[in-house]
Amino acid sequence: RPPRSIRGEQSGGRAALVEGCRCIGLDGHGYGAANSENVLFLNNEAVGCKTFFNGDTGLNRNISFAANRAIRCNQGIHFGNPGSGEFSGFQIVGNTFELTEKWLNEKISPQKYEYSYGVRMSGNVREVAIVGNEFVSANGTRTLLEGMYGIGTSGSNTGLRVANKFSGIAEAFMSEPLVYVP
Repeated sequence: RPPRSIRGEQSGGRAALVEGCRCIGLDGHGYGAANSENVLFLNNEAVGCKTFFNGDTGLNRNISFAANRAIRCNQGIHFGNPGSGEFSGFQIVGNTFELTEKWLNEKISPQKYEYSYGVRMSGNVREVAIVGNEFVSANGTRTLLEGMYGIGTSGSNTGLRVANKFSGIAEAFMSEPLVYVP
């Protein structure tokens, strides 16, 4: 089902609501946003996709995620860009991320493995809350050396709040994580 536009006064100032959608088996991003503001992703699911959500282009402000499920995805939510854009006001609350193994990126040469993660912030992001989420390894406990971490941040971040549950993920929080597994 495509996202529907909703009137601001009906939504507490929201410009768009993406609700009750399901993406299955995409070799890419289940959901994404570019140059977006005041968007709520609510009760959506991505199953067996590379990434649940990617938002790395332009201005992305006040993007919220609540009660979503990333099931057997390689990566959860990625936002930010060290080279451009504004990324602020992200609220990631009460979601489930069941992560699989590191992902072989066959679209680059030479091919490299990308880390599996729950949330990755790149560049300068501001005012981010990542709370009440559950991050689970789908295949037993995994470590950074095996290509998995929970939450990673690079660049300067202000106003970051983090409080979540991790199961089977040895490195819950990483500073300056690499994109590719060495």
